Amino acid sequence: MINGRTLLLLHGAGHEAYRAARDRWAPAIGRQVPPDVPILVPSLPHPDSPSYASWSRAIQSSIAEAGEGVIVVAHSVSGAILLKLLCESGPIDALTAIRILAAPYWCGTDPEWDVPEFGLPQEIPSQIDGYGELIFFHGEDDTVVPVSHLAEYAERFPSARCIRIEDEGHMFEESELEWLKLDQIRGLN
Repeated sequence: MINGRTLLLLHGAGHEAYRAARDRWAPAIGRQVPPDVPILVPSLPHPDSPSYASWSRAIQSSIAEAGEGVIVVAHSVSGAILLKLLCESGPIDALTAIRILAAPYWCGTDPEWDVPEFGLPQEIPSQIDGYGELIFFHGEDDTVVPVSHLAEYAERFPSARCIRIEDEGHMFEESELEWLKLDQIRGLN
């Protein structure tokens, strides 16, 4: 267990997403946070076929291992799973901030994304909305998850900020993730 602040970077589905998180995003994020903030990039189970059951257990375990003061940056399906986990289990005291990147909104208005396993409950618990400095980011040029999913999150989480990133696709290859606003997290700097 690590005491203090820890950044937990959760990858999306597929081995490519894990490699991007480990090899490209973690170093970029490392340049934005103080050097004493460890960045953990766990490999979530069966990346090519994520399931809510296995990924939510792995995410819970990773948060517990990180200790207190955990900042989560979650990409794509891991972001959707984290949100569903928080809705079902309630707030996790260790979390201080959440950044969700290009998360699909399951079971919303887009019929291609109607997968109940990953869908949020009808009612979002009030303590989850605005939880831990929650910010959603989505690339305007995302060809994997339509940027329209960001609007559905904005509707369900009205206290969260939702930010569209110009000239970025699903894997955020055009930037150093400087728009994550990590410098705005209380107590990080």
